Amino acid sequence: MIKIDDDLSPNRFVVTEDEPKSSGDDGRLKHYDAKIREYNFNMYPNEWALCQYSLACIYHCDKAGDIFNVKAKKIREGRARCIESALYHFDKCMEIFNYKKHPNLWAFCATIMGQVS
Repeated sequence: MIKIDDDLSPNRFVVTEDEPKSSGDDGRLKHYDAKIREYNFNMYPNEWALCQYSLACIYHCDKAGDIFNVKAKKIREGRARCIESALYHFDKCMEIFNYKKHPNLWAFCATIMGQVS
């Protein structure tokens, strides 16, 4: 994954650098869910898109599908839901970080989406 930092926040808000690394995927997901509510699409589009990108990366990196895996489900079903969630969040991110404004990030997201879809 491309390491992005808060330089993409025109308001200089801390969006990604305060991510709780030690709390696992659940803690990281809760962190960005709260951030998305804080930085809504209309008022803070770049910050919202940074949260979407970070969520997409969390889901994409969960190769075993543990985020959605429960005892009754197979690993493959959990992984499928992670892929679906990653594609959704990459797509949302690309609404703001488009080709004209952020070609490198856009190209990375488009490549990942093409590989997993």
